[in-house]
Amino acid sequence: MDKNKIIIVTGSNRGLGQAICRLLAQTSHDPPLTIYATSRESVSLDIKPSHKNLMRFEQLDITSTSSIQSLISKINSPVDILINNAAVALDQEYSYENAVKTFAVNYRATRNMCELFLNLGGMAENNGSRIVNVTASGSSKLSSYSKDIQAQFSSSSLTLAGLDNLTDIYLQSVKTGTEEESGWNHIKGSYNVSKSCVNVLTTILSKQYPNILINCCCPGWNKTDMGRLGGDFGKDPMEGAKIPVKLAIGDIGNVSGGYWANDSIVDTGDGKLREW
Repeated sequence: MDKNKIIIVTGSNRGLGQAICRLLAQTSHDPPLTIYATSRESVSLDIKPSHKNLMRFEQLDITSTSSIQSLISKINSPVDILINNAAVALDQEYSYENAVKTFAVNYRATRNMCELFLNLGGMAENNGSRIVNVTASGSSKLSSYSKDIQAQFSSSSLTLAGLDNLTDIYLQSVKTGTEEESGWNHIKGSYNVSKSCVNVLTTILSKQYPNILINCCCPGWNKTDMGRLGGDFGKDPMEGAKIPVKLAIGDIGNVSGGYWANDSIVDTGDGKLREW
């Protein structure tokens, strides 16, 4: 059994995920951290941990239940922190097929990661464990949807099954080209809608597991491959990593179900609670 605090970071092979691992690795923490840097390709990063922290590099396909189960079996110890960072942005070649792929990774795989680590990974019984879901701001904001969609997203009675159904309804609107008139108001914006759904997922899970801190955050606009799709004006990913790292190991006053971000997507702070 690993006596260190065990942290899983997805999508760690580049960009923000790699920056999150680097920042965690250089942070002093009691107990020290064992950081599992995971990616589909299982890339070994040039990260030299300090303060008795440890790095582990593991293969993980978040869209594969068997791959997730294999990692959980390999760790063979209750997981303390899960940072769901892996995502895709395919809207530059917008189509129904790419929207389906976007939701398969950004929403459904994130949902599956949470549920499997909560149960098989021992997080549900590990009081005080944390889940951090990396989402987005801007066009993913609740106010960007119709009043009807806003009400459904915000309903206190919304279940995971109900949220799954909403994602199916959205994808059907993409298939028929009726996103705007259906109230989603996101033409060629499946990435944004998928991240909104992760915000809602975070809220639902936080109510189901009150002994665990489950939050989501916008890391801002970073100079990463994904960030450059919107122009080369972002900040260093190490600055963007501050918010998810704070939610993972910092003092957040036992807040759960929150959305954290800076005032601006180019601000370099470590975030605060905001309405999404």
